[in-house]
Amino acid sequence: MERSSFRTSQRFQRETPPPNLNEVDAIFTVATTSAARYVSNSSSDNTTRLDEALKGIIQLVADVDKTTRLTLKNRHLKEFLEYTPFILNASTTNIVTRSKFYRLLFSIAHHNIPIRRFMAGELRLLGAVFSCLKASLQEQLGPQNMIDILRLLQVLSYEKMYHWNIGQTTSYHF
Repeated sequence: MERSSFRTSQRFQRETPPPNLNEVDAIFTVATTSAARYVSNSSSDNTTRLDEALKGIIQLVADVDKTTRLTLKNRHLKEFLEYTPFILNASTTNIVTRSKFYRLLFSIAHHNIPIRRFMAGELRLLGAVFSCLKASLQEQLGPQNMIDILRLLQVLSYEKMYHWNIGQTTSYHF
């Protein structure tokens, strides 16, 4: 019988190493700084910086393993998320930036339950995203925009249902 050159130890090795915590921290530090600048002054320069920071985070969360390892113990991540409702609700936020936020937030919320609970619960992001849905309908921003918003609303509403105990059956006695 021929032996495989593929060892047992190789079968169970990680394909990618765990994310470098310094890399994650650096990405969210830049993103938080960019978000803070944008909230205080939504100039085109600050918008460009925020879009570049979002691009870096989107690349980071494209890897499901890295997304699931994100934690609210990272103060830069938590602070960045806290800016999100303000940026989404700002009338000066352009559609491209909002679209990046929808994709980013969906990726994080879809793969990281503790952060999803934070977004839906403490952060109350569902209301901000719903406001974006209303604006998108009024401005007729197109089907892809609607799909991105609805996907984010769907994943965030999982936790609202959990918090409201909608999933539990209640018996009524008449």
